[in-house]
Amino acid sequence: MRQFPLFIIDTSRSHGRGREVDFVSCTSREIPFVAEVTLMDAAALAIDQDWSQKNPLCLYSDERHGIRAKLKVVDCPKDCKQGDLRQLMKRALKEWLLRRQTVSVDLSDVSTEAILKFCDLLLQQTAENLREDPNDSQAKTVKAILTQIKNDYEQRM
Repeated sequence: MRQFPLFIIDTSRSHGRGREVDFVSCTSREIPFVAEVTLMDAAALAIDQDWSQKNPLCLYSDERHGIRAKLKVVDCPKDCKQGDLRQLMKRALKEWLLRRQTVSVDLSDVSTEAILKFCDLLLQQTAENLREDPNDSQAKTVKAILTQIKNDYEQRM
């Protein structure tokens, strides 16, 4: 059983590389890596994706989440299997996107829709925690409470 998260995500931006760069560290024993996540605009992303065909250590996000980003591995073992690394990169980018999601709420007028969006976001994060440790009783409790809150607010609509 894993005692610590698979991905450690640094969004503090204290590294001095600009506000568009975050770092993801994978703590896997088999394929540990450090990757740089860069926010990109549509034009830069289109140009960069052509180059990526030759570089297997880059991965790009789609626009489903409203964020365009490039994940580039900057440090990993030389003897790692490319297929396994790509799978971990996909999970790392998904985790990064999940943590980047925010819900803006007008605190003077908290709407039912905002509460539902917030519950959905927390449920997604809780599902990720349960995938890491299916026996996590605290995450199961949080999931049950959030589901009940969401159901109560959906009935109000």
